[in-house]
Amino acid sequence: MRYILTLCMTMLIITAQAHAADIKLQRAMDQFKRNHYNYASEIRLDLLSMDSTDLSSAYLILGMSYLKSANLYNRLHGVSISANLEYLGRISDRKGKNKSQMAMMFLAEAYLAAERPAQAAFYFQKVLKDPDMSSSVKDLSRVGLGLSLFLQGNRSQAQKLWDGLAESDDPEVLSELASAFVKAGLKDKNPLQLCERALMLSGKSGERASSRVVSNSISVYASEGQIEKGLNLVRGADLKGSTFQEELGRNKTLLFYNLSQLENLAVLYGRASIHYLEKAVRRPKPNRMVFYYLAEAYSISGMPSKSNKSVDAFLTSWPLPKLQKSAATAIRAQNSVTSGKISEGKITFDVLARENWQNPRILAQALNACSNVLDDCSEIVSSAEKMLQSRKDRSYSELNYALGRHYLAGKKLDSALSYMEAGRDKSYKNKIEYNNPLLLVDLADVYFKSKKFSEALEILFEMGLQYPAVRQIQNAMQGVYSMVQESAGDVKVL
Repeated sequence: MRYILTLCMTMLIITAQAHAADIKLQRAMDQFKRNHYNYASEIRLDLLSMDSTDLSSAYLILGMSYLKSANLYNRLHGVSISANLEYLGRISDRKGKNKSQMAMMFLAEAYLAAERPAQAAFYFQKVLKDPDMSSSVKDLSRVGLGLSLFLQGNRSQAQKLWDGLAESDDPEVLSELASAFVKAGLKDKNPLQLCERALMLSGKSGERASSRVVSNSISVYASEGQIEKGLNLVRGADLKGSTFQEELGRNKTLLFYNLSQLENLAVLYGRASIHYLEKAVRRPKPNRMVFYYLAEAYSISGMPSKSNKSVDAFLTSWPLPKLQKSAATAIRAQNSVTSGKISEGKITFDVLARENWQNPRILAQALNACSNVLDDCSEIVSSAEKMLQSRKDRSYSELNYALGRHYLAGKKLDSALSYMEAGRDKSYKNKIEYNNPLLLVDLADVYFKSKKFSEALEILFEMGLQYPAVRQIQNAMQGVYSMVQESAGDVKVL
């Protein structure tokens, strides 16, 4: 009797656990569909309690969520750099009593993050010549100048600037050096060891690691394949926090941010996506969509050969609807271009346009993939414009956005704004639950560049409720807005 009772109790517990796992998986999928990728990826915390069947689904959800996050943070990074270059440039040009001492260093870091090392080096050198700068700021500038020179081919001068910094007891300097070694491809310099030491020194103070240390550590962990460590670090971090505050008199505070943070998050989430999708592929009878998402993840991470193998697996394993086949073909065309086979990729894009000129979703997929790698997507653009001449409404939202995104890349702001506004759900204007978050980010970018500051900030405020890291973009846009309006007020975003 006792044995039967124990057996029954065990079966009830197993059934209850299985039911709980189903609920968690469904909740994660619901969050994914609502574009709450950060919440969907919380299913990672439940992996240890899942059985084999549930793990397959969990890995796929995690792979999809991190892939979407990678795309989102990559786009946020681009917008942040654009806004901050203008904001920091304006602050640096100020004269008189309200002149910022720190703006010059952060402007240098913005140019470095924008992959413009020559301009970055110019401003880092000015910081190092300033006698009023603190030793820690100068050490950070030495790291930045060293990386700027290294990227321009001056390795010996870079090494001279970096000499001795590895012995620093400043966690920000150590983490900055570790991240610089990663970006320079110098793994023999033990960036992981420097990163771990920086985090240890941060922990000794009894305070949370600074946003700079966290951002740099994310970069190192992603590079070293320490995905779980990186994700755990992000989970406990304050992603909206500034890295420095400067007081300029009464009621005037400038906030400065680590402008590599969004890019580092994009890289980490891209690697996390591959990490979990590869786990999903190794499961018995994997869901066929795993191969599609893995193809996309490899492609955006600069691995075209691996991406094409996943495309092949996706296209040949099962009968597929036309939409899915075309999406995979668009990824293959994108890979052709990034592999140097530009004409081959362009031909594939043009064929997709000709064969699917009446299918708005396939045209949108092709145009998005083409815009990722080519300036000339004229045949797809022509087909898209013809389709939308009399149908520029919400039912064609994907195509409207793809066309708007293409025009944004070409700096045709009026056209970009027109198509993106047509693609947005007007009933739920800035809600990410009803709109593609990438569309909202790009629309905020267009508004900002068109000097429609209020509209841009409204979008970012709404996005910030789910993605606090957008605070660095809000701060920059609000700062420019204040200066354009000749306001003497505080530029803090509340």
